[in-house]
Amino acid sequence: MRAAAIHVVIGTKAQTIKMAPVVLALIERGMRVRLVDTGQHGDVTGGLRDAFGIPQPDVRLAPARNVSKMAAGLGWSIRLASLAVQRHRLCTEVFGGLGGVALLHGDNASTALGLLLARRAGMTAALVEAGLRSWSFAHPFPEEILRASLPRFCGLLYPPSLAAADNLRAMKTPGRIVETGANTVVDAMSRFLDFTALPETQDYGLWNCHRIENLFHPARLDRICSLALRAAESAPLRFVVDLPTRPRLRASGWWDRLTAAGVEFVDLAPYPDFLRLLAGCRYAATDGGSIQEECAVLGIPCLLLRRHTERSDGLGANAIMLDGLSRPEDFFTRCERFRRPPSKPLHSPSAQIAKDLQGILPEAS
Repeated sequence: MRAAAIHVVIGTKAQTIKMAPVVLALIERGMRVRLVDTGQHGDVTGGLRDAFGIPQPDVRLAPARNVSKMAAGLGWSIRLASLAVQRHRLCTEVFGGLGGVALLHGDNASTALGLLLARRAGMTAALVEAGLRSWSFAHPFPEEILRASLPRFCGLLYPPSLAAADNLRAMKTPGRIVETGANTVVDAMSRFLDFTALPETQDYGLWNCHRIENLFHPARLDRICSLALRAAESAPLRFVVDLPTRPRLRASGWWDRLTAAGVEFVDLAPYPDFLRLLAGCRYAATDGGSIQEECAVLGIPCLLLRRHTERSDGLGANAIMLDGLSRPEDFFTRCERFRRPPSKPLHSPSAQIAKDLQGILPEAS
């Protein structure tokens, strides 16, 4: 029997946060785990690995830098895709000459390229956080296209919710669906937050905007930033700045206008620090799916700066869509009505995924 391993192929900040608990659960079960780092967010994932205490990558497919610009992204994609040309080299250099399962996450370029390499190497692909759909290819683009296509080529699918599992069934995906009942982000949060002693709520709002459909749509960006000005009138506002956000705000003039209004711009912080910042805020306004999930767990009032969301987390409870409000500025003065008690799941989705993989691949133990 050919030696086997679980090959965890990830490359972004969000993937590292959400897959670190899965890696730890696999190691706890004595599984042979190999980390393959695509390098998509190579300048920040190293710090996250250290924070979670997971091993360094067995192989890095690109230098440790952030792929944030189009030209760099194109070169990076071509470099990774070219690894599939020589199958023997791919199997030995990327996958260490071992069989097994390629464990992927989500819906970004690292996911798509990881799937390409896994299929070319003749491996079964397993997809964590499968089945999230907004059912609008433009929102978000291009992630929704990947969500509609990638699960069809994966043998194992781990949806984070009943709704996601139903989506996979509606899509008639051929892979085996294993319901995990929750998103692995809850395990990541539990590593750094004591849910019995969360930070006290303080008088500041937290703002985050980084999606392409918001940053590169002038009218949309104007609406979101104008709303931030209104929000800053009711409470101090901290705007967490992602890498693509800063140049867009500066180029549009909104950086200076928001600064003049007293908005505090906050650089991306290590994940444990960000969680504490989030846990203590009065409300969060975001276009990020992960922050929506984290707010749902913490019960924090959350305004979603989007037209569509692929996640059901918190909707109808602590979370509300911007485009569903006739007077969105009222959210900031009445946000406490959306606050809910923290709702950490009783079980660990990461442990469930690890248990399932050990059951189907005992030779990797």
